This record gives sequence, structure tokens and C-alpha cells, in this order.
Amino acid sequence: MPEVIVLGDVTIDLVARLESYPLAGGDVQPLETIARLGGTSLTTATMLARLGVEAALVARVGSDIFGDYILAQMEQEGLSNRWMERDPSVLTGLVYVAVTPGGQRTLFGGAGANRNLTASALATDEITRSHWLHVTSYNVLDEHSLDATLRTMRVAHGAGVPVSLDIGLAPVRLAPESLARVADGANVLFPSEDSGEVSQHGRTVLRKRGAAGCTILTDNAPVCVPAFRVPVVDTTGAGDAFDAGYIAGQVRGLDLRASTLLANACGAAAVTVLGAGNALPGREVVLRLLRDLVPDGWQAEARAIVQTFS
Repeated sequence: MPEVIVLGDVTIDLVARLESYPLAGGDVQPLETIARLGGTSLTTATMLARLGVEAALVARVGSDIFGDYILAQMEQEGLSNRWMERDPSVLTGLVYVAVTPGGQRTLFGGAGANRNLTASALATDEITRSHWLHVTSYNVLDEHSLDATLRTMRVAHGAGVPVSLDIGLAPVRLAPESLARVADGANVLFPSEDSGEVSQHGRTVLRKRGAAGCTILTDNAPVCVPAFRVPVVDTTGAGDAFDAGYIAGQVRGLDLRASTLLANACGAAAVTVLGAGNALPGREVVLRLLRDLVPDGWQAEARAIVQTFS
């Protein structure tokens, strides 16, 4: 039985490292091009697995060679294919990632088969007996995946299972009303600095701020949690790894501050490699950051995390 259900998307990421981003109509030759598993949900599920938390990834791929590759790679990562769907008519999601010096990434997304997600393989008792449900805002971009998300959230709420939502930039722009429906049903929101204002309504909001760390927003005074200072290779997937760190901390019984510090550590680990998904560093990298680079004033939380996940 999975501890955490991650409902959303999986893609093939084609990652190109560039010397500079070209002007419109220009031409640039990448310094390096790689293919990685990607998608916000797969990256979160993978980092959860890296931390030793059993996660069920519920997503949809096409009946094509890309889908075959994803399912095979998931098995190598220790992620079950049990809840994955195959789409006979829509291509597996493909995302093009341009990474410029300094690690900043520009995404050209294509959700593909993920937009037809039904979550039909996910049994009601698997939801009610889990410890957490995490969904991605990209589920709101199509009526099929939106319906699957709302149905799954209703079951979770009925069983008292906490629900978190990662808020991406495209859904904020393309489907604000549908996004608001899903956000209203979440206990925890993970917006970035660029996601605009979100309504708190007694929930926990963790505003991701990149190199500045994050801000915890609750009914109490805001708390700024500092970042870990690491060399930045690629920021792709950092926010999704952040989500996994927080969820893992909560599932393992850490308090709000320690869970958020773990989230920052996972996000920091993610930016040290090229690509996301199956490129993510392992648990020891995260724990090393917590032992050696913990921000001043957060030593007690770091010790609690290391003790819990060692």
C-alpha cells in the first residue's frame, strides 16, 4: 500500500544545455543534449522514493516507444507501473528544456497523454489508506484529468488524507478558474514566486523563492526558511523535489519547520544535476547538505531530519 499518492504527469524531457538563448529566428547548437524522465509528478515521486517513502505515481503515457521507455525506466527507479495508464491515440508527453548558463531553464511543454488521465487503476481503499495525496496543477488543463483529480481529492478528504497542490505557471495563465477549484480543496499549496497570489484560508502555503529559499505562510507570522548554497547546474525539477521533501517530512512525523528545511535541501540537491526525474541525486546527497551546509539557526531541524532519514 503506497504511503503517498502522486497524481499527475510524466514526460520525456529533452534537455539542451546552451551557451545562450537565441533571438527569434536564430540558430544555436547545444553544448550537450540528453533525454531524461520528467514531469512534475514523476520528479516528486522519484524524490520521495530517494528518501525511502513509498509513492504511487498515477499518470498516463502513450502506446509508443516513449511510453515504453518511461515504464522501463520507472521500474529501474523502483517506481511501480501498477497505476500507469496507456493511451492508444495520444503521444506520450514531451518537454523541451533549454538550460542557459547559471542553470536557468526555459520549458516548451507538451502534456500529451497525461491530459486524458482517468486514475481508473487507483482503488478507493488505496486512497483512503494512504498518508498523503499530492496533485499537480497541470491536471487542470483538460477536463478528463481535472475530473480525475477532483474525484480523487474528494475521496481523500472523506478519509482525512492531507492533499497538497503544486502550482505551475501555465495553469495560472491558461486555466485560472479550474485551478482555483482544485486549490480550494488542498490543505497545502506549493506556489512559486511567479505564481501570483494564492488564497490561504487556514491552509499552509509554502512560497518557493529559488535561491532565496522559501516562505512558510500559515495563520501565524510568516517564516523565511533560507536556501542551501550549492553550485547551480539546472533548476529543472527543483520545485518538484522541494514538494517531495516537505511531504516526506510530514509523513515521517517532522514538524513544519523541519519538513520545510528538508524541502529546501531536496530542491538544492536537484539543481546540482542536469535534468530532473531519474537524474535526481540520492538521499545521501540530501543528508550531506543537511550535515555540512545547514543555514545558521536551523541546526536543530537539520539534526532531526538526519536522524529520521538516516
